[in-house]
Amino acid sequence: MAYDFENKILTASESKQASLIKPARTAATKPDTGVKILKKAAYFVIRDCARVTEKYLVHYIWSDLKNPIERL
Repeated sequence: MAYDFENKILTASESKQASLIKPARTAATKPDTGVKILKKAAYFVIRDCARVTEKYLVHYIWSDLKNPIERL
């Protein structure tokens, strides 16, 4: 499964950003979780930022790893 490989990449990283995948998945589906949104546009900004994070976080972490093939 693709998530298994992604999780291995994220757990191999020491970067603080690697822990953002779960909050990003939550915010991508329900952007108003844990916050009060005063402007409707903020809802879409949060949702879209979370979607971008969800799609590209693993790529970013992969590029940040030193010798990723050896570490995995």
